[in-house]
Amino acid sequence: MTFLQQLSRLVKPVYCPQALESGGLQPGKGRVLVHAGAGGVGHFAIQLAKAHWKAFVVTTGSTKNQEFLKVHLNLHMSTRVSHNIWLLNQE
Repeated sequence: MTFLQQLSRLVKPVYCPQALESGGLQPGKGRVLVHAGAGGVGHFAIQLAKAHWKAFVVTTGSTKNQEFLKVHLNLHMSTRVSHNIWLLNQE
């Protein structure tokens, strides 16, 4: 693994809390839309928003990533928006 690849792993845990806090998210009261929820930053943001802020989370994902979002991130309901894009949320 290159130095830049290793460095990019450190950015996710630092970037996500700052982004959620700067959006004014308050525990138990917020809603979060995460684009590309199955991606590296996206799946970390979903977990953090659900666990720490108890936020209602909605994300976009492709047909290919829909199962990952359901199984690993506990997002259940899905709505097909276009040919290859789905919206998934908690309930």
